Amino acid sequence: MKDLHKGFNRTILEIILIFIIAALAYLPKIAEASIYRDDWYYAMDRLIGGPGVFQEMFKIDRPARGPLFEAYYQAFKVEPLPYHITSFIWRLFGGFAGLYLFNLLFPGKKHFALYLAILFMLFPGYSRWLEGFENQPRILSSTLEVISIALTLQAIKSSTRISKVLSWAGAFLTGWAYISFVDFSFGMEVFRFLCVYIFANRENPQYSIFNKSLKALHSWLPAAIIPAGFLFWRLFIFHNERPTTDIALQLSYLFASPLRTGMLWLIRLFQSSVNIAFLAWSMPTAQTLFNYSVSQILYGIFLAALAVVAIIIVETFFPAEKEEKTNCLQSQSKNWQFEVMLISLMGIIAGVMPVIAANRFATLGNYSHYALPASLAGAVFIGTLIFSIHSPRIRLAAISSIVFLAVLTHYTISLRIVSEETIISNFWHQMVWRAPGIQPGTTLVVNYPSVDYGQDVDTVAGPANYLYFPQSTNQIPATYPLSALEQGEQSSKDILTNREKSYMFQYRTHMSEVNYTKLLIISQPSENSCVHIMDAKWPRLSADDPYRMSVIAPLSKIERVVTDATAPIPDVSIFGHEPKHTWCYYYQKAELALQKRDWDQILKLGDEVIKQDFHPNDPGEWMPFLQAYAYSGNTKILPTIAKSFKQDLFYRKQACQILQEMNRVQYRMTPEVVGEVNRLFCED
Repeated sequence: MKDLHKGFNRTILEIILIFIIAALAYLPKIAEASIYRDDWYYAMDRLIGGPGVFQEMFKIDRPARGPLFEAYYQAFKVEPLPYHITSFIWRLFGGFAGLYLFNLLFPGKKHFALYLAILFMLFPGYSRWLEGFENQPRILSSTLEVISIALTLQAIKSSTRISKVLSWAGAFLTGWAYISFVDFSFGMEVFRFLCVYIFANRENPQYSIFNKSLKALHSWLPAAIIPAGFLFWRLFIFHNERPTTDIALQLSYLFASPLRTGMLWLIRLFQSSVNIAFLAWSMPTAQTLFNYSVSQILYGIFLAALAVVAIIIVETFFPAEKEEKTNCLQSQSKNWQFEVMLISLMGIIAGVMPVIAANRFATLGNYSHYALPASLAGAVFIGTLIFSIHSPRIRLAAISSIVFLAVLTHYTISLRIVSEETIISNFWHQMVWRAPGIQPGTTLVVNYPSVDYGQDVDTVAGPANYLYFPQSTNQIPATYPLSALEQGEQSSKDILTNREKSYMFQYRTHMSEVNYTKLLIISQPSENSCVHIMDAKWPRLSADDPYRMSVIAPLSKIERVVTDATAPIPDVSIFGHEPKHTWCYYYQKAELALQKRDWDQILKLGDEVIKQDFHPNDPGEWMPFLQAYAYSGNTKILPTIAKSFKQDLFYRKQACQILQEMNRVQYRMTPEVVGEVNRLFCED
C-alpha cells in the first residue's frame, strides 16, 4: 500500500511537471496571438463561403479534415484564442500520452519515460504551433499517433478479453484518425511495429533478432489493419485530385529518372533525419532571440530557467540514482540504449519516408510540420542518447540544457509571430483611419515593415477582406472582393512590364481577380513611421521605402479608396485594441481630408498636432499639413515645418516638386508663399 501511494504521488508529480513545462513553453504569448498567414484563408473562406467550405476545401486530398475544421468553426467562429488554447491542450495531452506510452515500453525506468514524454511534447523542431487554424489537424494527429501506439501495447499487455478488445478498438480508431488527418504520417506505422518489437521482447533480450522479429510480428499482426485499411481506402476507394498527395504521380518521378530522383531522395532523407535527430534540439530558432530587446531576452531566459528548476525539484523528490539501483531491465540487457537508439533512428527514417516520396523534406522552418510525426522517434533517439551517459549528474545537466533550449526556442517562435501580428494589426488600424472604404476589385500591393511575407498573400488579402468585405455569400469558391500581390521584386517588374494585366487567382476554395489597372499601393516604410497610401498625383515616398515599392508608386490609384464610407471597426480579438491617437492618427486623417480636398479640415488637424506637440519619425509625413498651410497662405509656419526637411535632400526635393505641382494646377498659391517655398525647399 505504501509503494502504491508513493507511485501515485510520483505520477501526480510527473503530470504537474509536464503541465508546468508545457505552460512555460507554449502559454506566455498565447493571449496576444492572432491569425497568422495561411490561417487567414481558412477563416475567410468559411466566413464568406459559408457551410460546406471546409468539406469542399479538403475533398481533393484529406477529406477527414473538413468535418474537423467545421466543428472548430461551429465552436469558435473566427475567435483566435480558443484555437490557440486547443492547440496547447493537444500538445499537453501528447505529453501525457507519451508518459503512458514510454512507461509501457520501459517499465522500471520512470525517469527515462518522463523525460522522453517531455522531449516529445517540446520538440523544438516544430515551429508552426501558433498557426492556430491550419495546424489543428497536425497537432491533433501527433497526439492521436502516440495514443494509438500506446493502446496497441496496452492491448498486447491486457489479460482480459474486454480490456484487449477495447484497447485494440481504440488503437484502430485513433490510428486511422491520425493518418487521415496527416497522410504523410503513414510511415510511423513502422515505428508502431518497432515499439511492439521492444515491448514484446523486453523479457527475452537473449533471443536472436530473427526470433524477436517473429514474436513482434505475431503480437503486432492485429495492428496491420491500420496501415492496410488506410492504404485500401486511399488506393481503391478515394479519388485523390491533388498532385502533391497523389502516390502514383510522385512515384512516377522516381521511375522516370531513377538515378537522379533516387539520389535526391537519399540526400533529403539524410537531411530530414539529421534535422529531427540532432539539429532540432539545438535551439534552431532561438538564435533570433537576440533580435529582440534586453527585457524580452531576459524574460525568455527566465521562463527556460523556471523549467529547469521544476525538473530539479522533481529530481530532488525522486533521484535517478535510487531508481537505477532497483532497475532490473538494465541488468538484463547491457546494450539496451544502443538497441533503442537504433530502433528510434529507424523510426525517424520511416517517419519521413512518405514525405521524401512526395518530393518534400523536413526542415526546421516553414516545412517543420513534415518533421512532426517523426518527432516521437526523434524524442526517443535524443533521450536514449542522453541516458547512455553513466553519470546521473551529467545526464541531468544534459536533459536540463535541452529543455532550457526548447522552452527558449518556443518562446522565440511566439515572440516572432506575435511581433509580426502586432505590426500587421497596427497597419490595418491605420488603414481604417485613412481609408473608410475600398472599392471591390482593387488589387493591393503592400509593404509591411519588418515582415517578409513572400508568397503568403493571405497576410494582406485576409485582413483586408475581413475588415472591408466580411459579408457571407454562401458561394463556393468564396470570391474575395480584394486581391493582393506577392511581396518581392518580381511583382514590381511584372507590374511595370504588363500594366494592363488581369487574371483570376484561385486556390482551393477561394478566388479573386488580380487587375494591374486597379492597384492600390500601400507602404509602411518602418515600424516607427505611418502607413502611406500612394497617390500617383502626390506620391508619399519615404527614404526607407523599398525600391520595388518606389518604382510602382506612380501607378497607384488613390480613387480606389472610398472616402465617404463608414469605416469598419477592427475586431479586438484579432487586431487588438485601437492604438492611441498620436501622430499617425492625425496624419491618416489629414491624408483622408487631402484626398477629399478638405483643406480646412487639414488645417484644424495641423493646429491640433502642433498644440499637442506631435512629431513624425518620417519627415515626409508633414506633407499634407505643409500642402494645406501653403495653399492657405500661412507663411509663418512653413519655416517650422521646413526644419524637418533641411537635413535630407530627398524630402526637400519631394516637397518642392509636390508644392510646385499644386501651384501649377488649380491650387494656386500667393506669390509670397511661392517665394517662401522656393527658398525653403527648392534652393540648394
